[in-house]
Amino acid sequence: MKWGIADMANRRMFSLDVVDTDIFLDMPTSTQCLYFQLGMRADDDGFVSSPKRITTMVGCNADDLKLLIAKGFIIALEDGIIVIRHWKQNNYIQNDRRKDTIYQSQLEALTVNNGIYEMDTKCIHTVSEADTQDSIDKNSKDKGSKGKDSIKPPKRSTTYFPNDESLNQAFLDYLEMRKQIKKPMTDRAVELAIKKLEELSALPFSNSMDNDLAIRILNQSVMNSWQGLFPLKEQKTSSTPQGGVDWSKV
Repeated sequence: MKWGIADMANRRMFSLDVVDTDIFLDMPTSTQCLYFQLGMRADDDGFVSSPKRITTMVGCNADDLKLLIAKGFIIALEDGIIVIRHWKQNNYIQNDRRKDTIYQSQLEALTVNNGIYEMDTKCIHTVSEADTQDSIDKNSKDKGSKGKDSIKPPKRSTTYFPNDESLNQAFLDYLEMRKQIKKPMTDRAVELAIKKLEELSALPFSNSMDNDLAIRILNQSVMNSWQGLFPLKEQKTSSTPQGGVDWSKV
């Protein structure tokens, strides 16, 4: 039987290379569920225009959406639009059956690497330059053109743990989660977080870290949207740990 265009629009696929990984399966079931729901409602290029409405509609919450962003399963774009990063790994739609997305400007800001969407660094660079110039012009006008202000370019991803790629990625996920909850970290805060992580994962009678334990501690904070790092709790819980922050009261 041959499927028509309308039939294809109602069918989506998910690759085990994506959803059968530890990083995916370690997420709460509600977050996994939201990923499937967003995938079912994406257009033929993987874009979703109303992720917040879908999140509420299917009984998930904002933390599930934030975690999917922090873990790199979706990319948040302008105007509240998101795109499924592994869309082309999950789905293959023939050109004669595929309907082009209406979000062409957002699509142009992406590149595809091994079936995975990434932000085009050239587009990011161009936008940064334009934003920087606008800021300089604005500051010059506001200060009566007293002089040029020094605008620092955005920082690129840093390698914090060069000897362990998995640990470094877990720490980057933690930093991204902090941004998503509107609590970005300063350079000094990053230094203190690394020191705290070393203390929490220190091996007995050694100056070394238990890297696997450190990763689990970082993932614990990411999955629960905790601002700080805390001793590992064997039983998963979404409650605020002792000494932590109750975000509902902030």
